[in-house]
Amino acid sequence: MKILVLSKRHPMGRDLIERPYGRFYYLPAALQSLGYDIRMALFHQRAAPAWTGRRHGLEWITFDPLRHPLTSLRDLHAYTREFQPDWIVGCSDTYYGMLAVHLARRHGARSLVDAYDNYASYVGWCRPLHKAWFNAVAAADLVTVAGPSLAQLFSAHGRTGRTVVLPMAVDPVGFHPRDRFRARAQLGLPPLAPYIGYFGSIARSRGISTLFDAWQGLRADIPDVRLLLGGRLDPDIEVPAGADFLGYLSDPSVPTAIACADVVAIVNKASAFGDYSYPIKLYEAMAMGVHAVASATASTRWILRGYPQNLVEPENVNDLVIALKQALAGHLPAVPPAPDWTSVGVQLAAELELASAQARSR
Repeated sequence: MKILVLSKRHPMGRDLIERPYGRFYYLPAALQSLGYDIRMALFHQRAAPAWTGRRHGLEWITFDPLRHPLTSLRDLHAYTREFQPDWIVGCSDTYYGMLAVHLARRHGARSLVDAYDNYASYVGWCRPLHKAWFNAVAAADLVTVAGPSLAQLFSAHGRTGRTVVLPMAVDPVGFHPRDRFRARAQLGLPPLAPYIGYFGSIARSRGISTLFDAWQGLRADIPDVRLLLGGRLDPDIEVPAGADFLGYLSDPSVPTAIACADVVAIVNKASAFGDYSYPIKLYEAMAMGVHAVASATASTRWILRGYPQNLVEPENVNDLVIALKQALAGHLPAVPPAPDWTSVGVQLAAELELASAQARSR
């Protein structure tokens, strides 16, 4: 089976060709390891040199639709005609799901749209784009989502075909249980202080002020508790005095930073973004055996189903203080093991085979 995958080149700010990452790379790589013929078509959304060739076990080609829209579309059609894929997969953003459905119709292939967030929440004012996106999702031969709240969202917007949950998983690079004291020594942190960790976007839209207030409240009972932060800092956010801010973390330093924490806090708001976001930092904490406390959005309630003690009402400072205190005292259960991309890829392969067989039998 031949599969063409469409994605933006820089999801989460990473160049996929240079830094393979997440479901955008590891799902296609898992299919390749199972014997499928995979090609990756990446689209520039920022300045980057064109690249074509084989790297990290996959074939890649890049397109630059911002500078050369008509040429890119012409070349993409030519590339698709030459490859003759059985499936065209659109992932990482609205545009590539819509493009996958369009190309599949033009070239006699089947279409798959993969979504890990509610992309309509990114540009809330652009209703024509949202309508086109939901229409493409409704028309796709198969839809895969990071969790059930996205499946429900798509159903509410006209999706009646098969929608399959393929959960987020942890990249197989460094995310395993580590010695906390050794990790703290690497980052120059106090070896014995209790640490709350937060890693990701430090933004008001994610409810970060709730964590800041909870930390200050917790210090009344546990004066030596510290806050460890790593990630992109929004310009309007001021890091609280006394917090340990690591800045934007390099890929190798992320698991080291997580290992330093006694408990990782995953805060978010119940919103058009938060209820459909399946935070990878929660999965990474799960993989590393680090305690986690999360805002109870629709998505995290599903990830931590069976672990209600680890969930707190979004933006509720008092609830977060209580849960963090319980975690630091060892009174919360360890979070469950995280999924891995190999098993998720096997699930995806089974769905592709089933859909192909059903199409042939019609």
